[in-house]
Amino acid sequence: MPDVNFQVAGRVSRRFYSDDGVSVGADLHGARAVLTGERGVNRVTLLGRVGQDAQTRGSTENPVTVFPLATSYTLKTREGEYVQKTEWHRISVFRPVLKDLVSQFVRKGDRVYVTGSISYGQFKDKSNTIQRVTSIIAEDVLNMTRPMHGNTSEASEDRGNKGPDKL
Repeated sequence: MPDVNFQVAGRVSRRFYSDDGVSVGADLHGARAVLTGERGVNRVTLLGRVGQDAQTRGSTENPVTVFPLATSYTLKTREGEYVQKTEWHRISVFRPVLKDLVSQFVRKGDRVYVTGSISYGQFKDKSNTIQRVTSIIAEDVLNMTRPMHGNTSEASEDRGNKGPDKL
């Protein structure tokens, strides 16, 4: 069966078929998406304080910038007292330009807005014990504390050094 054009959100896309006529995928806005089976959503949005300066780790072929992020919320106990709870999240940034900007500009105490996806993994430590790791793979980082640009002197003059800025 030949490829067939179709529209999604007003844009023309193409559907792809296997030799036996089964729809195997589609090109949606330039990205190939497989249409077989269910699709899920893995989306995380966090707003919190950075617990430690961002650091770049890993090999030269696969560097990653990581930093801990604290998010807090308040609970009311049975006795009527309010207690603040804090959750810590490991943020990992793999995107080439974003990881460099984060490692250069994100500092302990900064208020940061992160969007990304959650990832679960495991590894064997030095004593051969399996360690489980949960990370947030950042797709976007917004520093709410101070403007962040590749060239901070020009950027500060252009923006009047006001407001949050996207890394």
